[in-house]
Amino acid sequence: MLYMTHRESGGEKLCNINSDAIDTFYYKHLDFDMQSDEAKRFREILDNLQHILSDGKRPKVIGHEAIHLVLLVDSLLDDYTRSWTGTFATAFDKFREGLALGKKTRHDANPTEYWVRYGQLTRVNTDRADTILRRHQFFTEKMYDFLKPLMKDPTRIYGALERELIYYRDKKKCQLPGCGGEVTWVDHEIHHVQQHSKGGPTTMDNGALMHKHCHPKGDKATAEFAEHWKKEMV
Repeated sequence: MLYMTHRESGGEKLCNINSDAIDTFYYKHLDFDMQSDEAKRFREILDNLQHILSDGKRPKVIGHEAIHLVLLVDSLLDDYTRSWTGTFATAFDKFREGLALGKKTRHDANPTEYWVRYGQLTRVNTDRADTILRRHQFFTEKMYDFLKPLMKDPTRIYGALERELIYYRDKKKCQLPGCGGEVTWVDHEIHHVQQHSKGGPTTMDNGALMHKHCHPKGDKATAEFAEHWKKEMV
């Protein structure tokens, strides 16, 4: 359910997973083709995770972890060379370590972000889409940092994972001066602050969220936005 909703919304949405939502999803997809591209994709994700994490060197993956592992690997598969598979298990172990340390601070006056942004969200409202999405944003941010450097496939286009991270980093707001309006996922574009054609890298630091119609066009508009962005980042 979560995997299909995540893919259908371009990473913008997840769904509730309570009993009513499961029943509704089941009857809606009675004709689901087990040989479809989506089914094959899901099996590929699970095969990758089994290969990466089945070395017997860590405790069994539990429910909330499985959710975020599947969604993260789905984002990684298309946009990066498979070099990430060699460091994925270590990155996941680092996340688990951070979460374990975070649990120890849950009664402190200032618990760590691992508890505030993830740990406590495994205790309350765990079947709600907004709770799962908030956890996934944190999990993705941390895993992305642990997996660096990720080797992109040779393309100028921002990958699904990077688009999703920039979308939330920029608070779903258009970064063009004078706009600042909320951007829906279907109307979003990621602008290269430094033009790709002039050597600008396809990195998060060089990406800004825009409405499609706000995307700067031409050298003058791009240069003006780059100057604005530079001042905002100071």
